[in-house]
Amino acid sequence: MARFLSFTSGSCGNCYYLEGPSGKAVLIDAGVSVRKMKTVLEQYGIGLDRIAGVLVTHEHLDHIRHLGAYCKRLSLPVWATDRQHVILSTHFATAEHIAPCRRVLAKGKWNEVAPGISARYFQVSHDAGDTVGYAITLGDHRFVLMTDLGSVPKEAMEFSRQADTVVIESNYDIDMLLGGSYPPELKQRIFRDAGQTAPPPSTPSGTPASATSSSATSPPKTTPPPSPTTPPPPPSPPYLVSPLPTSLPPPSASSPAASPPPCSSCSRQCPSVHKTGIFCGQTAVFQGSVHK
Repeated sequence: MARFLSFTSGSCGNCYYLEGPSGKAVLIDAGVSVRKMKTVLEQYGIGLDRIAGVLVTHEHLDHIRHLGAYCKRLSLPVWATDRQHVILSTHFATAEHIAPCRRVLAKGKWNEVAPGISARYFQVSHDAGDTVGYAITLGDHRFVLMTDLGSVPKEAMEFSRQADTVVIESNYDIDMLLGGSYPPELKQRIFRDAGQTAPPPSTPSGTPASATSSSATSPPKTTPPPSPTTPPPPPSPPYLVSPLPTSLPPPSASSPAASPPPCSSCSRQCPSVHKTGIFCGQTAVFQGSVHK
């Protein structure tokens, strides 16, 4: 049985505990202290000795604030991309203690990061040195986690469609951003693809086009309606995916998947999204696969 705990999510810190059927677990990010981790885990009858390693999504301080302490006090292996380790080796929060704990994730392959737990990373758009999400297998359970998400990359969607559980952390809201107190430079940074999401169309002055009026000398262009004899094009699907040449390991043949319940949107037996909980305000956990 897999167990998942979200300790904290947001600017104050990010940290998740994921335990596999062997009883060993990994942390995803280390935004909470060792002391807090110990205290919370004890409430569930879990000791720190179950943690076999740490997976890093990116180097922002709210994700690695206490990573150095986990290396110093628990000597936990730190799994990250090669580029991430270059950054962590000079980061003030990790530089002093991370060298003996360094473990590099192989690109495009499954990495055994703990007994019975394998992880494969995929890129996520965010304004950090190297931001990744993870597809993780825990025995027969398939798990995907993505943080600081403004848009969903194609590879992330492909893994999510096959997962039993998907965890998404995202706190982007365009109305709150435009009406907030951030300076213009920071708002533009968040607008960009490398921030939380892609920017809206903008005028040369940087003001979102939707907030400006059309010039009297430049009326907006209009597209003529299609000819009545021309059938309208079919609607685009919500996302386009191709068959995966390399996919998540299939569930065990001895544990066939149960038939999904009727979809609340179309009342058919189809793979729908089943939202099982909200943790720490902005982290959504979905049980099941993404609706086709």
